[in-house]
Amino acid sequence: MTADTHKHAAGLIPYFLSAEKEEYCVFVQRRSTDAKRNPGVFGLFGGGIESGETPEQGLQREILEELNIDLEKPEYRAAVTPIGTFDYADSVGKVRAHEYAMLVTPAFADRVKIGEGQYGIFMSETEIRGSSEFLEGHRQMILDFFNSIKKPRIILGIETSCDETALSLVRTQGRNVQVLGHELISQIDVHQPYGGVFPVLAKREHGRNLVPLLEKILLNNSIPQVAWTSPDETTLAEIRTVLTRETELLALIETFIARQGSNGANKNERTRPAIDAIAVTEGPGLEPALWVGVGFAKALSLLWNIPIIPINHMEGHIVASLLTTHSHTSLAELAKPPLPALALLISGGHTELVLVSALGKYEIIGKTRDDAVGEAFDKVARLLGLPYPGGPQISALAKTVTDSQYTLPRPMIHSKDLNFSFSGLKTAVLYLTKKIEKIRPLTDGDKAHIAHETEQAIAEVLSKKTSLAIEQHNIQSLIVGGGVIANTVLREAFEGLAKHYSIPLFLPTNTLSTDNAVMIAVAATLKGADAQRTPIVKGNLSF
Repeated sequence: MTADTHKHAAGLIPYFLSAEKEEYCVFVQRRSTDAKRNPGVFGLFGGGIESGETPEQGLQREILEELNIDLEKPEYRAAVTPIGTFDYADSVGKVRAHEYAMLVTPAFADRVKIGEGQYGIFMSETEIRGSSEFLEGHRQMILDFFNSIKKPRIILGIETSCDETALSLVRTQGRNVQVLGHELISQIDVHQPYGGVFPVLAKREHGRNLVPLLEKILLNNSIPQVAWTSPDETTLAEIRTVLTRETELLALIETFIARQGSNGANKNERTRPAIDAIAVTEGPGLEPALWVGVGFAKALSLLWNIPIIPINHMEGHIVASLLTTHSHTSLAELAKPPLPALALLISGGHTELVLVSALGKYEIIGKTRDDAVGEAFDKVARLLGLPYPGGPQISALAKTVTDSQYTLPRPMIHSKDLNFSFSGLKTAVLYLTKKIEKIRPLTDGDKAHIAHETEQAIAEVLSKKTSLAIEQHNIQSLIVGGGVIANTVLREAFEGLAKHYSIPLFLPTNTLSTDNAVMIAVAATLKGADAQRTPIVKGNLSF
């Protein structure tokens, strides 16, 4: 029996939550707005609820009477959700009613039973997300409740997709997030002489940085400890195999293992930080850099016997934009964008328009055919003699003028598709600078005007394509993420665009716009148990 076929008179589905072998009903309550016919009376599948009670009070009392479940006890979780309104007709006539649902479960249940008794079927959160047989409002109600009752987890995030080595410790419970620690080492100074990221150097620096960052983040934060037995020779051999090509990292890991806290005379009786899972970027990114982070995650997974949750770097940027606070150290919440949402992801390596039908369900509907936005900024900056990274340099220089005496093309701005091309912009700047230099040396004023025009051209193209996507796909909210959105002109452009279409806009803080491990750890909260697997490193990983 499926969720859609098991209905009651008003078209409502009775859900049952399950933990182990216990079953508890999810009650749907209705309140009539026809005061003359049914003043202030609630119904529970035909059962009377006393006048004057709130939905919470009425449902809680009925549950106590019918099932002998006292929701005041700490071993239970309960939530009342207003689902909306509906109309139904009976012998009296058409009546508008409000739907409420109270979901009741022992703490941290992980399955839902759909249907009653022998006809019921059990479903995990992942199965519910993937099922096409749910009424959408009821599916979301169940998923929201799952998030409210999930057991708190501490997740270690690892990010090494490019030139930042980053670790984070995040405590999550459903959509509630608390960043316990966040450490990052930038490699800008290492790569600056090359005018861009040199992959072999990025790989080397990650190997040197990861263990010191782990020790620092564990030392600076009060993480609970759990009992732990020192790894046996088989486990140590597996760790050595995983890090065969990372000799410097392996040496640091072995030293770290030797220093893990001892509980007493028995050297094998130790403690480890109470980390529940490791979230690591598996792509997209520079493959040599990705392998270091993934190898580190595998080694820690073997060492502490905890699962790995591989994360798509671009999903991390979407998640970063949905965190609602402005401080890493305070409690935050992962926002629920109205759907369908559009995510524009703009960074040094990516420019993508992503249709978000649900968090975790993505479709790329537009992307760059050549250079990414950040790459275009870097190349233009190099032509102007500005240091790497070019984006902040272009932005700072552009602010010194209010307009430009030069005109640059807006590549593909009039094309009917949602794709981008920025290589032509760089070429146009090259020809422009050569033309100027045939007459005289390039001045600081020339550079400022070219920087301003470059920024305006990019902003206009991004805005135009995003606007087209909003109209084509009936978009209800806009998410913009990636390092390039730290640019003030671009932020203002998208604020104006969202206002024009009267849709909410989700932007990351400047700190979370660039690559970081917080977004990787938080993205793991969207994953079900089936997401725990061995990462597959792929530089061009897509959704």
